[in-house]
Amino acid sequence: MDETAGVLRAAASSDLDLVVDIWTDAFAADPFLRWVQPADDDWPRFAAARFALVVEHAWRVGELDLIGTDDGAVAWLPPGAAPAVPADADRLAALLVEHAGDRRGRHALAAIGAARAALPDEAHRVLRYVGVRARHQGRGLGALLVTPGLRRCDADGTPTALVSSNPANLGFYRRSGFEVVAEVWTPDGRACLHTMVRAPGRPSTPVRPTCDGPGGRRPGR
Repeated sequence: MDETAGVLRAAASSDLDLVVDIWTDAFAADPFLRWVQPADDDWPRFAAARFALVVEHAWRVGELDLIGTDDGAVAWLPPGAAPAVPADADRLAALLVEHAGDRRGRHALAAIGAARAALPDEAHRVLRYVGVRARHQGRGLGALLVTPGLRRCDADGTPTALVSSNPANLGFYRRSGFEVVAEVWTPDGRACLHTMVRAPGRPSTPVRPTCDGPGGRRPGR
């Protein structure tokens, strides 16, 4: 019996703001995103704008699921889907410059582009974002969110890829069968993106792990 059955629900249009709110909380200590916007007072505005782009695109062309308690969410993109439509890519570039300044904003965009360029050429699904509210991290919700999608990839023989913005999360993804294929550092060496790929059929994290992220917690990507 699938232990994750009934745990996740597909997001409705009325849930999009909720997903943005969950990820704003989940990624509040993310090294790359906070390199872009380190000011606590400005983080909620930046995060809301950044995650709105991801959420709206995933809801339109991919899959957006919530944990039943509404404390975590995961976004997937299907094989062949672009990470963003051109208009959203332009909005992201403007957002990065607005919050990080011209120089750092351009460096952030270049790092994102380089990490995405390392994604596999063959058809693959993308684990776009996964995040759990800070107060609920460490309870295995991250694994519950990603396990059904990974099982679908195994069933249809499709590789999975992601770009992680938090090096502390690499252990979780490695235990889920992912391998690092590229490492992209910011010019000042303060933040790093990791492109990771998982072949179908690789061992996956148990549904309820004992350690689920940085310091025993799993906030997100």
